[in-house]
Amino acid sequence: MLDNEEINKIEKCVTGEKFMENKYSLEDKDNKIIRVVWRHPGTDVTGIVSRSEKIVSSCEKLLDGEVYHYHAKLIMKEPEVSGPIYWHQDYGYWYHYGNLFPDLLTVWVAVDSSTIENGCLEVLAGSNKCGRLDHHVDDGQNQVAELSRLESIKERCPHVKAEMEKGDVLFLHSNTLHYSSPNRSKMRRIGFLMCYNKASNESVMKHHHAQYTPIQKVPDSAIKESTKKNHEYDHYYLWYEKDERMSKLSYIGRYVEKGAKKAPRIIWSHPGTDVTGMAARCEKVVNTCEKLLGGEVYHYHSKYMLKDPNMAAPHYWHQDYGYWYKCGNLFPDMMTVWVALDKAVKQNGCMEILSGSHKCGRIEHHPFDGQYVGLKSRVDLIRERCPHHYMEMNPGDALFFHCNTIHHSSANKSDLRRWAYIMTYNRASNNPTMVHHHPQYTPLEKVANSAIKECTNYTDLSGKDFIHPLKNTTLTELYQR
Repeated sequence: MLDNEEINKIEKCVTGEKFMENKYSLEDKDNKIIRVVWRHPGTDVTGIVSRSEKIVSSCEKLLDGEVYHYHAKLIMKEPEVSGPIYWHQDYGYWYHYGNLFPDLLTVWVAVDSSTIENGCLEVLAGSNKCGRLDHHVDDGQNQVAELSRLESIKERCPHVKAEMEKGDVLFLHSNTLHYSSPNRSKMRRIGFLMCYNKASNESVMKHHHAQYTPIQKVPDSAIKESTKKNHEYDHYYLWYEKDERMSKLSYIGRYVEKGAKKAPRIIWSHPGTDVTGMAARCEKVVNTCEKLLGGEVYHYHSKYMLKDPNMAAPHYWHQDYGYWYKCGNLFPDMMTVWVALDKAVKQNGCMEILSGSHKCGRIEHHPFDGQYVGLKSRVDLIRERCPHHYMEMNPGDALFFHCNTIHHSSANKSDLRRWAYIMTYNRASNNPTMVHHHPQYTPLEKVANSAIKECTNYTDLSGKDFIHPLKNTTLTELYQR
């Protein structure tokens, strides 16, 4: 994508003495990886590349909208001394900086030839579809993907060692898992990274990377025409270890009404042959789920939620995948079908959703009042961008929603009962990697829609495999972890 003349100009710029004055490393001397990081493109040759039509237009096509320059950096692995950069997702960092949606990407430019021997980039192709993983601190690198889940994903997503010639360019989604091994060769390995955020995804908090700033695009020819000398810089350079804002970006808000009486529920694993099983297996429900999820599905579990008059507590804002992520479901290819058995209105605690919030990906959850709830500070920010809908429904109405849709229901403070029948489905290709309290893949035997009305079985509940959360050791161990 960048020819010899263009990449040679970049190399001359980034290896210059003035540029290198801003280098730093987070690792020890034996594993040192040299970095230089800056916010804005500037007008030197690196800035011209960051603003060039061929780079910016490609990003806008991939992210489907206007983008802005989020930051850029140089990563240098010196011969025989540079260690690995562990498996991670860039959104593992950027999630915590107030970017509500994962609408970001990285453009990785090989300034040197990048080979297996000198620590080329390695990616798990398609891993961006897993959504954001939990990350942790390890060996000076402050966001490393959880190892157990990573190993499971490596079994399903092809591991590609992206060897690149000088001037080659790789575009990475912010949720793509990637890594680079130590440089044990005698060859230097420099990568020039440009990161972009979608304009509509401007961070909701000021931090060490850039807020939305319109990009002044330049024609591709400007790269070769650039004559700005190496020592003339107008970048804003950044030293991570001097930025104290990084530790102040998250807090756990308090939900009200703690201790109110919970809504009783009944949970079971398999559809069975009673009338609820016919509903869970009927073509109009199952085929709709398969169309929405893009492939075969199976019944993950079902439940009744029983909000009786003047007694049921709220169900706090959360995502179903906030729970199901912990159960070994590697991809968020799951959904819920919520059926109103009674009239559901604001007064008796109808379902409420944040429309489009599934595009945010999985948000942080934490235990609160016997529930596993979305981080209130982030939910409040998402509510400013995603419309809040009260889903008032008549008996028999059904709501289909993605497992990352943020939803909630208020307490029932009325004299009206509000019961609901909830069916959940997982895509067959997303079989959980761990045995837990919900089923592994079990082929679903569909029935005709007429089977619901024709069914007269109301009492034979054999095969449904009911679950009691307080008596299920798998469930209690999971939430203790």
